[in-house]
Amino acid sequence: MQELNEPFLKIREDDYTSFILFYEKHKNSIDKIEIDKSEDVFYFKLKVIGNYGRALFSTKSFKKAITPLKTAILMLEHAEKHHFKNKKLTSISYYEFLLFLYAQSYYCIKDYKSSRYQFQKLAKLFPLNTSYKNWLQHSTYYSIQWVFNIVFTLAILLIISDSFIHSIDSSMLSTLGISLGIIAILTQWIWKKSLKQKQVV
Repeated sequence: MQELNEPFLKIREDDYTSFILFYEKHKNSIDKIEIDKSEDVFYFKLKVIGNYGRALFSTKSFKKAITPLKTAILMLEHAEKHHFKNKKLTSISYYEFLLFLYAQSYYCIKDYKSSRYQFQKLAKLFPLNTSYKNWLQHSTYYSIQWVFNIVFTLAILLIISDSFIHSIDSSMLSTLGISLGIIAILTQWIWKKSLKQKQVV
């Protein structure tokens, strides 16, 4: 570990390219590091993997960032009792930071279902940070777009049916279709307006 630790510590925090190159060059050696040997070894491997994920996220390689970020998060969660006996995991800012990048990575690749789950976790663990609730609302909105699409499609089909079936029932279907369309449009518009007032950063 010592031969990796020195060059790793020399990398500037904002030198994302160097973090990526360092990890990918030494990946096999890093994977073989046994974190149970000591606390220093644990923190070294954690920082190397976590910083790799952060560097990938910062260079907009969001999909690629998901795996190392998840690995670092799981390392912290599994080691909570062993390494953090005197404090809660939620008091460790690096844990919160990694969770946030992890949730954002899913959001940026438009996997809104996964991002919603992660922002729910963040909002629950860190209730004082209202930005996580805003992110959660945005993720929720985009994750259920398929519902609006189904309602719009159904509304159009009901309206079109009036052109082919000339009866009292068809008029009722057409009215129902228009009503569904209006409700869906209004709901979507109100929700979008609410989200604009709660911009995520």
